[in-house]
Amino acid sequence: MKIATIIVRVLLGLALTASALTFFLGMMPKDAMLGAGGQFVGAMMLTGVFGFVKFCELAAGFMLLSGFQVPLAMLIWFPINIVVVLFHTMMVPFNPAVFVFLLLTLFLAWVYKSNFAPIFNTGNAWSSQK
Repeated sequence: MKIATIIVRVLLGLALTASALTFFLGMMPKDAMLGAGGQFVGAMMLTGVFGFVKFCELAAGFMLLSGFQVPLAMLIWFPINIVVVLFHTMMVPFNPAVFVFLLLTLFLAWVYKSNFAPIFNTGNAWSSQK
């Protein structure tokens, strides 16, 4: 299981890092998307949100590659991954590759589930602080 975790972590880290670097190095395709997807990406580019998302993606990718603070990298990456999945299922033609990233993310979340347990604590937060 440890080897599978390392393989998945490195694969996901490489994919995130490569995706972010294509943006920062100006290697992203310049062809305009049509429809709602194009409007969404255009608005994100115009406002600078896309650059921030790619910066977060790069940070999470480096953290996954190095193995440093993997649960934090997952917290950074997971909301971005959800938006990517929704974007590719609702706004542009279906791309099954996004579900591979979702499965890799969910696998790592399952492996590191003990790190996320306090987030889902259903007890009274005030009673545990003394």
